[in-house]
Amino acid sequence: MEEEEEEDKRMKKPKFNYILCHMDVVVTVLCRTQELVEGRVRGSVWRNIVKVGRSLDELGISFSDSFRWKLGSGESIRFWEDNWSSARKLRERFRRLYLLESVHSGKGALQGGVWTWTWEWRRDLRGRELGELEALYSELRGVLPRLGVRDKSVWKLDEINGFSVSKLRNLLEETRASLVNVVETSWLKAVPTKVNVFIWRLRFGRLPTWAVLDEMGVEVNSMLCPRCGEEVETVNHALFSCVKVRRFWKQVDRWWVIELQDLSTLTDLISAGAQRGNNSFGRARWEATIWSFLYFIWEDRNKLVFHSGKIPLTERLAFEWIMSRDSSFKLDMEAWLMDPFGH
Repeated sequence: MEEEEEEDKRMKKPKFNYILCHMDVVVTVLCRTQELVEGRVRGSVWRNIVKVGRSLDELGISFSDSFRWKLGSGESIRFWEDNWSSARKLRERFRRLYLLESVHSGKGALQGGVWTWTWEWRRDLRGRELGELEALYSELRGVLPRLGVRDKSVWKLDEINGFSVSKLRNLLEETRASLVNVVETSWLKAVPTKVNVFIWRLRFGRLPTWAVLDEMGVEVNSMLCPRCGEEVETVNHALFSCVKVRRFWKQVDRWWVIELQDLSTLTDLISAGAQRGNNSFGRARWEATIWSFLYFIWEDRNKLVFHSGKIPLTERLAFEWIMSRDSSFKLDMEAWLMDPFGH
């Protein structure tokens, strides 16, 4: 009994240490916003607001994305990176064109009363890239910067009254409450702490896939999936939709007799377990299983990227699982691959 209590304490401590680092960010931001509300800040108010925005990014709340630009002369607007023409940035909607353009600023000039768009491509466009360019031109049709008119920043959360620090603070209060709720409902005792932390990062979009790193401005050699080499490596592709990962999920499908054909998110996986009824023990086992498998899929991806691993995913998962659970298992990886029966 005492051993079980000690195990409980051991599992809970990392959990609350982990949430504390995130809660500290929330509390820090709340304090800063309260100082802004009361006017107790030194230096530029907007500079302090921007500092708050950077902390918000750590919580997975994009402060910059809560603003959009109303076009004037265009001098203050970054053509690809800012929200100004639609709900999403042009670099997100026309990613291939963005990656192929060598100069991302100064997108045109006024000639004879008509705005002419200019591009500098790293190579000639082809195939679907030409289709993207046509769609971009369609998006820009009728767009005419007005010289001498200032660009205006509009807060999307309240476009009528504009940005309000007090409203931002209310948003953070809601975030603090939901943050605790997410942790309390998703931390599983049945899996190691590192697996829980991995799921936490997955929920908050913190897994460094090639697409995420590119979005952060980190230069990567290729954004293609290191497993299949066919699609951009997003989180959903890396863990769910890659053709090589889908083969693995088919095995889980057969094992648990749960339909996993159209899964593409963590929520899909959890919902799939509900097909088997409302047995709480069964659901807990299912979540512990998929938590662990998702972790191993990501670990396998990292070994492939950083260690040029060539061992098939299923063999590696089975080896690492047995190694972690069976102290009598003495085979090394090479022997396991040659003769898993250990003859």
